[in-house]
Amino acid sequence: MSALVKKLSISVLALSVLLLSGCGWGDSEKATQDFFTLLLTDSNAAYAMTSQDFQSATTFEQLDDMAKNTGLSMYSSFDSTSYNTQMDNGISVRFLDGTMSFTDGSSAPIRVGWISENGDWKLLNFEFNPTEEVPEL
Repeated sequence: MSALVKKLSISVLALSVLLLSGCGWGDSEKATQDFFTLLLTDSNAAYAMTSQDFQSATTFEQLDDMAKNTGLSMYSSFDSTSYNTQMDNGISVRFLDGTMSFTDGSSAPIRVGWISENGDWKLLNFEFNPTEEVPEL
């Protein structure tokens, strides 16, 4: 087997493993889009997507109020530009940086944190206009 074919085979195998293990950011990008869409249409379902840590810090009523009385009520879309996945005591935490667009045509940078709980990605936090690097766990 030529060296090029070996390299291609290894690259395809590595990409397959990444995709099958959910290591790409597409799953958490879709979860982010789903969360903010649900926040507008079914805040109970959106709250169910949040982590235990998020729920300890934010009640359903606080999240629902935020969704109705801030710019989040004009959510249109989210596009990620990068992500960072870290392990902390065997728990995966992923931070996505991206842009949130609103129905009035404006947009804002946002960082969204996700944590793996029982095999599901759960919203850990979100921050508009993040000024610091992704925190190290």
